Amino acid sequence: MKFREPNMTKWRGVRPGHNGIQIAWRGDATAALPVAYTVTPLKTLYLVETEIEITTAVVSNALLRWRTGAVTVRFFGYNFLMTAAGVMSPYQCTFWPPLEIPSDDTIQLVVAGAGSTASAEIHGWEE
Repeated sequence: MKFREPNMTKWRGVRPGHNGIQIAWRGDATAALPVAYTVTPLKTLYLVETEIEITTAVVSNALLRWRTGAVTVRFFGYNFLMTAAGVMSPYQCTFWPPLEIPSDDTIQLVVAGAGSTASAEIHGWEE
């Protein structure tokens, strides 16, 4: 992670202090269809923030996880279990310094429970 201008007092306007490509990904999943963001080959994802929200009509849960192949490396601070119908307030988790996720790894959103949906967002950059 190399910052373009480590001294932020020199910044003018709003711009990233890195040389990478900004990532702002959103995925919507159901029990039948999980979704995932895959890190670009030969790049590293510097993950700064995740957010998750679930809507359900039944007992259900949703989780956001980092995977290398079929192996789960880390859960992102939440494995929600909802015991009543409704919408859960979004839950946000911030990382600083950012988590470094290697190329070809995935961030996967999984939902259990028929009739349930979940949304997740990730923010960071790749370089």
